[in-house]
Amino acid sequence: MLGLLTSLSQDFQAWYTGLSDPQAVAFLFASLIACFIILTKGADFLVDGAVGLAGNLGVPKIIIGATVVSLGTTLPEATASVIASLQGQGGIAAGNAVGSIICNAGLVFGLCCVITRLPVNRFTLSRNAWFQIGGVVLLFVLYLLSSQTTAADGTRIFGRTFGIILLIGLFAYTLFSIKWARQSAATNNEQNGSAALSAKLSKPIFLTVIGFVLVIIAAKGLVMVIEELALKLGVPAHVVSVTLLALGTSIPEFATGLMSLIKGHKELLVGNVIGANILNVFFVFGAAATVGPLAIPHRFLWLNFPVMLIIIALFHLNIWTSKKQLSRWLSLGMLIIYLIFVVVVYIL
Repeated sequence: MLGLLTSLSQDFQAWYTGLSDPQAVAFLFASLIACFIILTKGADFLVDGAVGLAGNLGVPKIIIGATVVSLGTTLPEATASVIASLQGQGGIAAGNAVGSIICNAGLVFGLCCVITRLPVNRFTLSRNAWFQIGGVVLLFVLYLLSSQTTAADGTRIFGRTFGIILLIGLFAYTLFSIKWARQSAATNNEQNGSAALSAKLSKPIFLTVIGFVLVIIAAKGLVMVIEELALKLGVPAHVVSVTLLALGTSIPEFATGLMSLIKGHKELLVGNVIGANILNVFFVFGAAATVGPLAIPHRFLWLNFPVMLIIIALFHLNIWTSKKQLSRWLSLGMLIIYLIFVVVVYIL
């Protein structure tokens, strides 16, 4: 089987190399459309599956978004950061995790909240808020406590012990999430009877799994096609790498968020963003640091971490100051900060 796949890959590479530039660009545009179609359908399946799980289990959609959906959409970040850590590229591993937090909150949440008014579920969001705020503050403190190398650039080594501490935080978040889900299910069962819980879960589970697979595959393909297309059109390689690094692994959250809005399940979007950001701290950063110490550049101290803390602060200020719907103005501020951050990273 592996030999067949290798042979097919070599045949495709030979065929693609033989194309003229106009033919290659036309093929890439067709591939781009195909990736978007698969991504859209995958997000459609994922949202339908998540909503089905919420209904059948008697759990609010925002909790499903903060647990099941966020775990699936965070897997690309976790995989990329762990691989980078194993390869000794601590800056990339850390930048992917922190950059994804900034992208999820600033771009995905900020843009979607500007597009439409998102509801406030203060009870659920407040409970998750302490994990998100505590997580980013803990991450920053651990970074400050990490040993500093003798290098002139002030690089810090984020050790395995700190990674294990973050994974313990992940364990605690998982336990609390299960507890809150059971409480919500019990309350819903008392109010509506046991019919919801007795419904079959096979279909929503199947849709959720298929949705995850299609979204992740399409997102990976989309990044590869955009990168190749940009290079074919003469965009410099360093520009492509900077703009696609954090955005590429956040495409699943973005696609799922937009599909949630289209299908009218706004709570799923909010839950997915806050859950994904919690997992980026405890799961992605924790796993990457545990498999190998991360050498984190000094610029994280004055750029990446401050932007992350500011955006998360605005995110929760939005939650705590809004009544029934989240503020578009604060969300617009988060989106602007994200865009400025991307420009600054590109300049650097």
